[in-house]
Amino acid sequence: MRLIQKKSKGFTFTEVMLALMVLGVVFVLGSSSWRDYRATTDMDAVTIDVVDTLRRAQENAKTGEGFITWGVHFDNGLTQFYQLFAGAEWSGAAKYAYVSLPSSVRFESPPQASTLDILFDVHTGYRALGDTSVVLYSTANPAVKKKISVAKEGTVTLEAVK
Repeated sequence: MRLIQKKSKGFTFTEVMLALMVLGVVFVLGSSSWRDYRATTDMDAVTIDVVDTLRRAQENAKTGEGFITWGVHFDNGLTQFYQLFAGAEWSGAAKYAYVSLPSSVRFESPPQASTLDILFDVHTGYRALGDTSVVLYSTANPAVKKKISVAKEGTVTLEAVK
């Protein structure tokens, strides 16, 4: 008579370890992709909002809202932010729409520990001081940069920096 051996049901130690290694690789690849995706979406959201804020300041100046100049203040200090304002200079102006940058996006221009005010003239929406720009970069990948330019005629453009 032959003895019938019952096969045990379950996983071997090798199979469990192999499955854990595959899951670990998938997790590492997925988390880096998620981080890159998050950095890209943060950069896109910030640059679109900066462009919209600049255009809002220009439109307010063109329509003569309050009969004063309008501008956007960019601060590359300890707390990096930008803010819409009405008046000849940010320090004494009426302030609106304060936006702090997320930690995944930082200013390259204006330079560290400095500020930049972009002002638009009443009724024309032009810039009295000529062309200027703001450059933002991703902290996850500093090679990813976006430049927001404002021409003397008030044209606001967004471009990727290579």
